[in-house]
Amino acid sequence: MILVLAERARAFLDTKELYFTGGGNGLYYGIRSKTIDHRYLLALINSRLLDWLLKSISVPFRGGYYSWGKRYIERLPIVVPDLGSREGKKTHDAIVTLVDRIIDLKRKRTDAGEGQRATVLTRQIDSVEQEINSIVYDLYRISDDERRRIEGAGSGELPDWSRPTRAT
Repeated sequence: MILVLAERARAFLDTKELYFTGGGNGLYYGIRSKTIDHRYLLALINSRLLDWLLKSISVPFRGGYYSWGKRYIERLPIVVPDLGSREGKKTHDAIVTLVDRIIDLKRKRTDAGEGQRATVLTRQIDSVEQEINSIVYDLYRISDDERRRIEGAGSGELPDWSRPTRAT
C-alpha cells in the first residue's frame, strides 16, 4: 500500500490482506502482483531512485508533497531480475532479505519507544535502507555521477533509461 500524497515514497506491506478504498481522493493506493514478491516491490518503490523518478513525473503540491497516484506509479519502471539466473536470484533474494530485516527492525523500534535503543534501531534501519538503495542503483545500472545527483536533492537530468533492462 502506498500513501497517495506524501513528501517521499511511503509504501508499506499489507500482510493482513486488508480491504480498503483507494484512488481518486483516497488516502492509499494498493498494488498487487501475482508474479513479483511484494517485499521486492516495496523495496523498489521506497528506494531513493524511484522516489526521485516519481517526483520528476508527478504533480507537486504545497508543502513539498507529491502525488503517488496510480497514473504516476504505473509509469515507474519496475526492473525485475531474471530469477532463472544465479545473479538475478541473488539480487532478488538479497533485496527481499533486507526488507524482512527492515520490517523486523521497525517493529523493534516501535516497541522500544524513545531513547537510546530507539536511536540505535533507527540507525540500523537507515543502514539497511542505504544497502537496498545501493542494490537498486546497481539493478537499474545507475552510474556514480547519476547516484550523486539523485542523492543530492534530485537535481539534474534523468538517468539514461535506454539501457537494456528486464522490466515488467
